[in-house]
Amino acid sequence: MKINRRDFLSLIPGSAAITAINTWAQEIQAINTTGMSLNPDPDPAFNPDVELELVAAETSDQILPGSPTRLWQYQGTVINGNPEAITTLPGGHVPVIRVQNGQRLRVVFKNELPEETIVHWHGLHIEQKMDGHPMYAIANGQRYVYEFEVNNRAGPYWFHPHPHRRTGIQVYRGLAGLFIVEDEEEVATGLPKGDFELTWV
Repeated sequence: MKINRRDFLSLIPGSAAITAINTWAQEIQAINTTGMSLNPDPDPAFNPDVELELVAAETSDQILPGSPTRLWQYQGTVINGNPEAITTLPGGHVPVIRVQNGQRLRVVFKNELPEETIVHWHGLHIEQKMDGHPMYAIANGQRYVYEFEVNNRAGPYWFHPHPHRRTGIQVYRGLAGLFIVEDEEEVATGLPKGDFELTWV
């Protein structure tokens, strides 16, 4: 097959783009298969208002009479900031993160499950690297550090696992949590709170 110089040169940009995409995909795959987390350490320049630890682990809970139900569960603790920033729904295993619009949040996520996982913050306006794309899934024993500013109006949002082809089964096994944002606009409405606020997942 004969090809002239002009036709040859027209192929270079497309070939370069395909090569770059393939190289990038291979690097991502290499990172995941070698057991390296893409974001394992806090950024010293990031100053969080609230810092949490979130662990995905195998547990059990008394959901129905009889034997306890085996679950996969998010377990959260406050490292710094408002001690009420993370709680658990009464009588359940579902964590609730409660923050203010405009707060800077750091979540140190640890995977203690027997397979890869990652956390997706469903509905939050945050950069892609902090949003739990499947390519950032981490293996057992690894951690992923999320750092972002909450930039959402008041409302109930939620978080869940997001590994490739395993999202459904991991949610089914119990991995889910609420992410409630509060702001001054909501406070000004005078809506009832406390016992009048029913939270469902």
